[in-house]
Formats: sequence, structure tokens, C-alpha cells
Amino acid sequence: MYKISICSLIKAVNQRPKKNELLENLFIKGSDAESVDLASYIREIMAAMENYGVESPLIMQGSLPLGTQRG
Repeated sequence: MYKISICSLIKAVNQRPKKNELLENLFIKGSDAESVDLASYIREIMAAMENYGVESPLIMQGSLPLGTQRG
């Protein structure tokens, strides 16, 4: 990951690694094997926000995602 972060700091575009080189990075390859449940992650964040009294921007605009109920 460190190498990818440093790549974005290289000012000269022609000196930066090409996309195919970046895709060979172990961090990127390893992330393909990970399973991510984004819906659960968002629910967890929204529950934490509710516990701290923080209103969701979606709730304030009145446009909750499908299947979501305001409690």
C-alpha cells in the first residue's frame, strides 16, 4: 500500500507507474479475495451515528434507501 500512496506524489505523469503495474500490487490483488458486506457496514455506522445523536444526511433530506426505516 505504501508504494501506491507514494505513486500519487510523483509529479511527472510519465514517471508514475501505469495502471497495469499498479494492478499487480499485492495489496490490490489481496483485496480481490476479501468479502465485503457494505450494507452491514453502513448500518453499523448509521447506528453509531444515531447513538451519538448525529442525523444522517439522507434522513435530513427525507430520502432513505429502500428497505430502511427511520426508528
